[in-house]
Amino acid sequence: MELIVTISEINELELFSNASSFLINSKVYASLEYKTANNNTIFRLVKKIKELNKKAYILIDKLMFDEEYPKLISFINKIEKEGVDGYFFSDLGVYELLDELGLKDKAIYYSQTQIVSTMEGRQYFSLGMKGIFASRYLSYEKVKELIKDVNLGLRIFGYHNLFYSRRGLLTAYKEEFNLSGRYDRTDNYTIKEMKRDVKNPIFEDTNGTYIFTDYIDNHFSELDELNSLGLSYGLIDTNLLDDSLKIQLNDALVNYSKEFNSEKRIIDTYKVAE
Repeated sequence: MELIVTISEINELELFSNASSFLINSKVYASLEYKTANNNTIFRLVKKIKELNKKAYILIDKLMFDEEYPKLISFINKIEKEGVDGYFFSDLGVYELLDELGLKDKAIYYSQTQIVSTMEGRQYFSLGMKGIFASRYLSYEKVKELIKDVNLGLRIFGYHNLFYSRRGLLTAYKEEFNLSGRYDRTDNYTIKEMKRDVKNPIFEDTNGTYIFTDYIDNHFSELDELNSLGLSYGLIDTNLLDDSLKIQLNDALVNYSKEFNSEKRIIDTYKVAE
């Protein structure tokens, strides 16, 4: 099984020294990620990862518009020269593009909401992809069944996305209530419904607004079994995690059964909607 850690900065290569594979969050082509890397940083990351004899993947899970494809083609043609190992995508238009470029064997289907049945998983994999990721909505028993037929991946660790809008909801909220000063220092907050105690992470970028679970999905305890069953990829999503938890994660990469505090929440920022 290949354990893949999401990164966006050079210093994370040392922080996750025990990882053998990395998924780079692209500032231009990734969605749902609080920290991302611009194209220059991506090239530096891939070069460094390959020097370390490790695998490098690029996250391209943003829904693409037609006018964005020429730049994506140019980017892929350039990054291919660095020996990138694959592309995580969610838009089938990206798959068609990779197919046209002769790179469908580097395509890994990654959607947090699709692949909810074994039939769906087998159908996607039959297109000749390198691998597919099942969503968290596929039951564990069905996961074990699908592993037999496809190169399957699962998100093993990370916050789960609950809501996404192309609108800048935080910006609109601040403007509506004339919020300034301390509220301008960050675009990363927690939000609480009026009749619930749960405080969910929320942030905004140029692509919209995102809300995540207040808890971390943690399936490290199942890794030994999944590995024995033949799981191809396990994704460790570091989105919104602080450095202290990332250090614990690095230790867990070599010891699946290691106990660590995955209940720790992100920093307690200003409560926009309390």
